[in-house]
Amino acid sequence: MGELEIRLHVELGRRGRLLDALDRRKLRQSTLSAIYFDTSDQLLARHRFALRLCSEDGRWVQTLERSGGRAAERLEHEVAVDLDPAVEGAEPAVPELDLDRHKHSAVGRRLQALLRRAARPALAESCRTDVTRLSRLLSAHGALVEWSLDEGEVTAAGRSRPISELELEFKQGDPAGLYALALDWQALQGLWIDPVSKFERGALLLADSPFAPAAKAAPPPWGGKELRALGGETMLRRMVASCLAQILANAGEIARGSPDAEHVHQLRVGLRRLRSVACGTKCFAARMPDGWEAAIEPVFAALGESRDRHVLSTSVTPALQRAGAPVPDAVPPSPADAKAIQDLVRGAAFQGVLIRLMAFAGASSAGLDRADDDSGLACLVRRLRKLARQVTRDARHFEQLPFARQHRVRKRIKRLRYLAEFAAPAFHRRDVDAWLKRIAPAQDHLGKYIDDVQAGLRFAALAPTEPGACFALAWLRAQSERSARASRKSLERLRRSKVFWVRARCA
Repeated sequence: MGELEIRLHVELGRRGRLLDALDRRKLRQSTLSAIYFDTSDQLLARHRFALRLCSEDGRWVQTLERSGGRAAERLEHEVAVDLDPAVEGAEPAVPELDLDRHKHSAVGRRLQALLRRAARPALAESCRTDVTRLSRLLSAHGALVEWSLDEGEVTAAGRSRPISELELEFKQGDPAGLYALALDWQALQGLWIDPVSKFERGALLLADSPFAPAAKAAPPPWGGKELRALGGETMLRRMVASCLAQILANAGEIARGSPDAEHVHQLRVGLRRLRSVACGTKCFAARMPDGWEAAIEPVFAALGESRDRHVLSTSVTPALQRAGAPVPDAVPPSPADAKAIQDLVRGAAFQGVLIRLMAFAGASSAGLDRADDDSGLACLVRRLRKLARQVTRDARHFEQLPFARQHRVRKRIKRLRYLAEFAAPAFHRRDVDAWLKRIAPAQDHLGKYIDDVQAGLRFAALAPTEPGACFALAWLRAQSERSARASRKSLERLRRSKVFWVRARCA
């Protein structure tokens, strides 16, 4: 198992309250300075590696780490470094970087493979961090955890940003205790999960970007042979971990204050993927944390409202104006709307459920799957079959369905695609690609149709008092009729297409 760590953002004004919750006399203070290295095109940062020389109270350590597959996990290897006597008198004295120090470690071998593929690019200093750390070992919930409050700054390319974070690092005992302790501190102090490392902050400074790009869904977290061997609960936990990677990355940027509509969109996609996973593995999903769906619902609803307003202001209204409709510019999501979403994302209910989901996803696989547990893949395939039937059974009559039922088709087609992507590695790539080429346009046409209808409903409410709304309503009705026909045709093509989950790939 790699290192387990949870990073929580600490608002500058909360430092005193945080320290008051511990006995200050038992805190150890140390000064940490780190020099991070990367290539000119940030190859290491893009592949989630961090390579640094770190001085802690004058003692040097070279560390290589890489973010793991689980939300709180990382691979790490560190080596104590002695200064060359020839430079001990230099000021400041910094040892030489040497990648061979990591050559026998798992993470070192991964880095060497990456550098070989990239034709061994040169490594140079990319950023520096200087922090004061207050730390203490805590024994709680059956685990020994290092509690570390870091305050300082990261500098790169002549720019700097503050660092203020609480790191909780698992040392020994029951790993579940790490998450329980994180939940205690989050609930007590109103902290929020910050997945961005110090090195990643430096990379953002180099790019002169205040926020990281929106995170999209990663490829499935397994190969076909591995997936076919997984029990149901183990599979579910790893699917939840995959969803959390997307959720935490985008939630962290929104909590930090990002106004980017793409962060809003991708967080909503991540939450919908999580819901799809739970629905697609109902026989195991009862073991997920109690009340998790209710806790994410307010955030999901607020994200949806923001997304609808963004589509109206950036897509629907400009199209209406180009068509000659006398409608004013739509009001995009306001700073107040963004602040409301930020508050929800930072809130105790949402942050608490994220930590509980991290604990669920990070539990050890040992003993999870009982002897009578069904194969995870078999459960997924059954759900894919049912969803495919539900999505396509009304294809011929799509235009005559009530809108609520049409909207349900759209939700189901998203769920079908997300679950199919998780199952895909176990099946022939050619069959998967052919099917995905059929479902993608169906999803796009349905999305366009639902957006047209919902925009029409907004203008219908304005029609009695605003003459321009009548023109817009008529235009949108014509658009929705066209997009409904396109949706029906693409659903019929999907119904006639060969599904890929009939024949599994050979081991």
